Amino acid sequence: RFAASRVALTLYERGGRDVAAELADERSETFRVCRAIVLAMAAEVAEDGGRFRFLVLPDRPGLRTADSGRAYWDGLARALASEGVEVVDLSGPLDAAGAIEEDAFWLADGHYAPAAHAAVAEALAAARSR
Repeated sequence: RFAASRVALTLYERGGRDVAAELADERSETFRVCRAIVLAMAAEVAEDGGRFRFLVLPDRPGLRTADSGRAYWDGLARALASEGVEVVDLSGPLDAAGAIEEDAFWLADGHYAPAAHAAVAEALAAARSR
């Protein structure tokens, strides 16, 4: 189900709309759809006795906005956290590893390279042990 929110974000992104503004506006359809999907997934996981975590896996431009204190996902992350969803924002660990400046962290089209995957894996292992 979560793929639906990614499709919505991609449509907005490719349609010339500002994804950051869409997620910053709690009344926007994108924000409401993403929130609803995540809350439904979290409820299902909890019902099955599992532990749900919402992972933020930013792209390089997203890391730059996070580094400046204006991450476009902050509002959604705060809203989810206020509803009891555990949010794991991996922008900090990626930034600390050097992913903003180092090209070695990125493949074509902004996909994560092995260095980025390693930084994420290390951060997730730390989060899992908490």
